[in-house]
Amino acid sequence: MTNPDVIAEGDFPSSRQVKTKYGVVEGRRLIHGVEKEVDAFQGIPFAKPPVEKLRFELPQPPESWEGVKATKAFALRSQQDIFPYEDPEFTKKYPVSEDSLYLNVFTPCWKSESEKGFPVLVYIHGGAFLIDSSIKYGDICICRNICRKDVVCVTIQYRLGLLGFMATGDDACPDNLALWDMTEALKWVKENIAQFNGDPDNVTIMGQSAGGVAVDLLSLSPHSRDLFTKYVAMAGNATCEFSIHEYMIEECRLKMEERGIIYKGDSKEFIKELRRLPADVFNIPAPTKLDRPNGRVQLSVGPRIDGKFFPKPLAELRNETKGKPHIVGMAGEEGLLTSMPPWTVESCRTLVQSNIAGLIKEKVSPTKVRKTRNDIIKMLVDIKKEESLDAWCRALVQSNGDVFCYIDTQKHVLERAEMGHEPCYFYSFDYYNPDMFGPLGEEMAYKGSTHCCDITYAFGTRILADFKFTELDQKITDLWSTLITNFVKYSDPNGPDGEEPLLNGTKWEPVTIDQPQKHLAVNKESKVKLIFKVEHLDLRILL
Repeated sequence: MTNPDVIAEGDFPSSRQVKTKYGVVEGRRLIHGVEKEVDAFQGIPFAKPPVEKLRFELPQPPESWEGVKATKAFALRSQQDIFPYEDPEFTKKYPVSEDSLYLNVFTPCWKSESEKGFPVLVYIHGGAFLIDSSIKYGDICICRNICRKDVVCVTIQYRLGLLGFMATGDDACPDNLALWDMTEALKWVKENIAQFNGDPDNVTIMGQSAGGVAVDLLSLSPHSRDLFTKYVAMAGNATCEFSIHEYMIEECRLKMEERGIIYKGDSKEFIKELRRLPADVFNIPAPTKLDRPNGRVQLSVGPRIDGKFFPKPLAELRNETKGKPHIVGMAGEEGLLTSMPPWTVESCRTLVQSNIAGLIKEKVSPTKVRKTRNDIIKMLVDIKKEESLDAWCRALVQSNGDVFCYIDTQKHVLERAEMGHEPCYFYSFDYYNPDMFGPLGEEMAYKGSTHCCDITYAFGTRILADFKFTELDQKITDLWSTLITNFVKYSDPNGPDGEEPLLNGTKWEPVTIDQPQKHLAVNKESKVKLIFKVEHLDLRILL
């Protein structure tokens, strides 16, 4: 069931009417009868439905409409498979559709102190580019925790799976359709957000997991990078190994062959045939564990360097692009969510050995891989407790976190410090509530702050499962959402005076070349630390 603290239920007054470029919209006033009221406009189209002839085409601007369009409920979720740990009632209540290119705007009703309007936060959801939607991140929780801090918030949807990442390598089908969808949404924001009291010249984009990868990629592409000023990349960024799919063309042909559609050498005929299929044929199950085909962390689908959205390799784009102020980080135990049973010493040992070997194989001569791997494992696992299942479980969780995002995120912040263009704020989100994992928690090796914990407390939503917020949960949400909205407003999470009172005297500073691992550890008592999880990592080898 949906939580009324996350998604508003029942009757609410109508919002003010807003005239967009395409027509007038009317939503709901989700916070009303108080000094700071907030309006919500949900299910606004930012593109034509990408169906029939528009399937596998670039997003097109939406059709204009006459009269007043009711935008009082979330649009359908993008076409996707059922996630095995999803609440069945949620899945039933919120069905999927190929017609899903819609966004939601949550906006303060009071007048901004700035003539330009309120700063804007645009959120791009994650889900391995296969699942999820804007719905899971809520509406009333965003109104309470983001908008009432003088920020306009926009949440968007985009095409997922094969519908969002079909690739033929020629002009039969544009690559990276999902990223073009995101760009189209950002163009809509640029053109229309002023009508919702937002400042089109002060837009921050934020994403988590695959969404974190997306916002960093959007900061590099010449098609999207000028549409926003700052970004927040949670548990994923463009330096992560899984950010680019090197074999997307081959993967698409293979996936369709599994569905009985054989590529016969003519891409245009191939795409014509795919347009005739029902949308659910393109569903791909979301992974529940870390997948490393060919020794690489790789998603089932993902962005590719195509010569158009990415006209050059990412490294070249990064070097030629002036950096943007940004926040980057992840949960303290990211590997927990990608470490699944069976829990045995032997299975954990095998996976740890594979992870470490994969990290070092391109950095160490083949004759030294085994010894170097074993030296690192000795740092991960107490030799005196070598046969302890708990020790090996924790080693697996740590090494899964390393290969998923820890190593590459440290590389990202080190490179940003060396370039020194714009501030990069690094964090580790270490707080969690043991009740927040639901059925998934029963399969985890132990409880800890893992994938999705940071975004849960950014909005005050419930991602992995529904659970009752405690007073401490709300305190963490107040802190984390304040740091994020400070960054949105001032380009500094510490606020306009450089000292956020909720941090109790702690100052969160950007990384520097001398302190490239300096980060804010977010917890019951948040503090700045100078070292991030390097007790078992020789950075000269792994970075």
